[in-house]
Amino acid sequence: MTLSPAPSATCLPVLKRGDTWSLVFRWLQSSGQPLDLTGCEARMQIRHATSKKLAAVPDSLIIDIPAGSVTATFLVATTETVSPGAYLTDMEVVYVDGTVTSSDTLQIRVAEDITRPAGVGV
Repeated sequence: MTLSPAPSATCLPVLKRGDTWSLVFRWLQSSGQPLDLTGCEARMQIRHATSKKLAAVPDSLIIDIPAGSVTATFLVATTETVSPGAYLTDMEVVYVDGTVTSSDTLQIRVAEDITRPAGVGV
């Protein structure tokens, strides 16, 4: 599943524990053109909404310079450890000069997975 949060979106669609999650963040200029992310780094964390305890970090963050986007991918080995519940996240982009820009804080709801590999969570 690929999600592209709209600039005003604060709540993402429900994600299933144990699925591969792919979240795409697009950084746009006021003109609507992609922001130049040349030389930038990105970072992201998913934290429990109440306790703020770290729940997951992406297995990969891929910056697409021409598109002005960052794709955060969470693999099954990561998402199967996230308990169903409410979480918060944001994406930070760090520019070459050290400037940091953050996305809006987004709400994530993780739902229980029903189908699992044989012998898991019996």
